[in-house]
Amino acid sequence: MSSYLSTPKGSAIAVLVMTTLPGSRPLISPYPPPSKKKAHVPRPPYRTVHSFLTSLSLVHSSGYVHLDVKPGNVVSNGRDVMLLDFGLSTLRGDLHSHRVGTMNYKPPEIWEPEEGWTGEGVDAWGAGCVVVEVVRNWLRERMESIVEGLLEWERGKRWDVERALEEDWWSDVL
Repeated sequence: MSSYLSTPKGSAIAVLVMTTLPGSRPLISPYPPPSKKKAHVPRPPYRTVHSFLTSLSLVHSSGYVHLDVKPGNVVSNGRDVMLLDFGLSTLRGDLHSHRVGTMNYKPPEIWEPEEGWTGEGVDAWGAGCVVVEVVRNWLRERMESIVEGLLEWERGKRWDVERALEEDWWSDVL
């Protein structure tokens, strides 16, 4: 997030100013599967995944949730990652009971809204879906723990993105 513009007290209008990421492209499977025919095999996208999770964690630590985390709302220029489309974002910690965002990237509790849900769990599930898309050809034992944690069916056991960033092995691959 580039900056916030303040609004007059009592105003219902909030403005978020975003920057562009030169040379960026959608993050939907930008890494081809390893090929036996090619001599050079690209490195697994650990840095990209870490940067993505860090970006989402910064949104949460700023007091907001995104609510529409999906591959189409994440771009990368190969080095930096940027989250897009904060149109559904809301304050962190609010309890919701309605369906929002792109349903293919929503957790199970969205389908049973009578109990309510929080945005952090929705963002974590969406983050797990993005990670699967990015590393689907690179899933190793290390990434499997993150994917399983973020896509845990029971929301009380589901990791938040901060927990995914606490994995000790990040320092080995970044």
